[in-house]
Amino acid sequence: MPFPNDPQPDLPPLVGGSSLSAPDDRRSALRRMVRSFRAALTTEARREAGVHAVRRLLTLLEDARPDLPGAHQRPPVVALSVPVDGEIDVTSAAGDLRADGWTVVLPAVLDDTDMEFREWPAGGELVRGRFRVLEPAEGPALEPDVVVVPCVAVDDQGNRLGFGKGFYDRALARDPKPLAVGVVFDEQLVGDVPAKPWDVPLDVVVTPTRVVRRHR
Repeated sequence: MPFPNDPQPDLPPLVGGSSLSAPDDRRSALRRMVRSFRAALTTEARREAGVHAVRRLLTLLEDARPDLPGAHQRPPVVALSVPVDGEIDVTSAAGDLRADGWTVVLPAVLDDTDMEFREWPAGGELVRGRFRVLEPAEGPALEPDVVVVPCVAVDDQGNRLGFGKGFYDRALARDPKPLAVGVVFDEQLVGDVPAKPWDVPLDVVVTPTRVVRRHR
């Protein structure tokens, strides 16, 4: 069952009135559009949007917790990620999540095709990883119940445009599949993201103004 109908502005036409049709060209154009938008945000606008989005994320996780597999046998595990390229800073939720009994993990890239999620306790050291993104220097690898997935753009079917490496699609394809949540600016929720055969859709999208759910 798809997300509820909630029309969003689609990708604007190219200069001259023509519009993109080739999926790969459209994905590239979406990346350019969103990166330009995020780069233009002021620090205050990014911070304010992040506060609202993270507040909605915390409420979502609180509501979802009772239905997570094994939630009554052990602390639930949630994967966050350190923001890059102007993303919303979901790591600001880590303190509240730990205080509420969640185990927080961050991705650590192992090679060109795989990554693991390492526990990130309060005060845990972070180092630059394979792609210069901060990740835990050490810690046990854990399977998350919830993965907060970085997004460049996402549509109302949960189709997500990432950075093109496929790390998260492989992680989300594991069994049992974790709950996949995207946290984005409202402007990143677009009309259509061309999906690849291996793409794994998100279950929920959180923005500063709303939560859009997709039934699994």
